[in-house]
Amino acid sequence: MEQQEQSSPSLETQLLNEALTYYSCLEQPTILVGHSGMNNTTRIVRDGNKQYNLRIYNNHQDKSKLQFEHEVLQRLQSQSPLHIMSPIPVYNRYDSTITELSNGKLVAMFHYIEGERPSIDRVEHIAWLATAAARLSKGLASLTIDTEPAYSPYFDIAANYEPLHEERIDKISSPTDTISQLKPHLLRIMQERALLESMCSQFATLPQQWIHGDINCSNALCHSDQVVAILDFEFVTRDARVMELAVLLAELIKPTTNNLTYKLQVLKNAFIKELPLQEEELNLLEHLVKLRVVDVAMHFIGRYEDGLDDEHILTEIIINADYAITYVKSFHV
Repeated sequence: MEQQEQSSPSLETQLLNEALTYYSCLEQPTILVGHSGMNNTTRIVRDGNKQYNLRIYNNHQDKSKLQFEHEVLQRLQSQSPLHIMSPIPVYNRYDSTITELSNGKLVAMFHYIEGERPSIDRVEHIAWLATAAARLSKGLASLTIDTEPAYSPYFDIAANYEPLHEERIDKISSPTDTISQLKPHLLRIMQERALLESMCSQFATLPQQWIHGDINCSNALCHSDQVVAILDFEFVTRDARVMELAVLLAELIKPTTNNLTYKLQVLKNAFIKELPLQEEELNLLEHLVKLRVVDVAMHFIGRYEDGLDDEHILTEIIINADYAITYVKSFHV
């Protein structure tokens, strides 16, 4: 995979260089470009013929979240072969997989996994992503972890987010014309959330297990057409097993996805071929897809209210959420 060195802002460079000092395994490291998400800064570290992923967490400073994530990853490594790779944390000089920088930010380093991000434009990638997710699901199902997860299941949406009501929508919409034009979309999200909350007791009766909870193209790696690794286990929790498939399907349902209906069927079939689901799970699948969509919308509404994102990001999220809710009501997934 082609990589280029990056010129970084002064503060970011200082943080990255400080992080490197905590790892005695490094001799002459060089920082390269990495795939950073909205919640973290990720860089590739090259040291001789070895490479690592270094991640600085920007969305929280909660060590317990990282400890749980790393416990899941380490237990997965001891499983019988899953035919799917996952990150392996690297210990620092203090025999910990978690590093705290001088400014309080948390850092973790992982052994590098070679690969490219899959694309929803390629049907082969979609099928392999579903297969990889199902294989991981089977591995997670057999894990015994006594530690409480950092995140609640999706069906606890009423407890996970502040209520969405018209007064809150008016407050979100009032500062800008862009978002005020999306008020009908926000009202549909509000109505859908209320319906889903009324169904949460049904979701809670479905087969439960540990799930990754955030599998998508940005959290996977492939060689050619085959997805070989799933990344970013921060949001692992106990939830309905079928929620793993619901998340995958929801990530596809956007106005920009070509041949959407066909791709959804390919994804669903590939997942179920690897991991057959019960009829009760399939009967509630389309509602769980909408649950994921509403959950993402609520997450980004909160980020916007906290000043973490600008209106353009929230606008895209709201448009995508409204499109997905409308689509799922019209077509069975």
